[in-house]
Amino acid sequence: MPSPSRTTRDFGYMTNVYTAPAMRDLGLGSQLLAAATTWAHDSDLELIIVWPSERSVAWYARGGYTPSPEMLELEIAGYEG
Repeated sequence: MPSPSRTTRDFGYMTNVYTAPAMRDLGLGSQLLAAATTWAHDSDLELIIVWPSERSVAWYARGGYTPSPEMLELEIAGYEG
């Protein structure tokens, strides 16, 4: 996503994280989200953007994502896993 006002690092776009109903509440989705965050940090991404369902906003927020006007994003700078 080019920005005329500043130099940026690459962004990560994650469509969503989905856990099959039978596998929920086992921590698998959170492990996957943490692995994606670690990968993004190791890849020197500036942030990850995700367009969550209304139901999943709180779950992503627990993973460190913060709302913006149209999406949630996670800044990677300083991530310590």
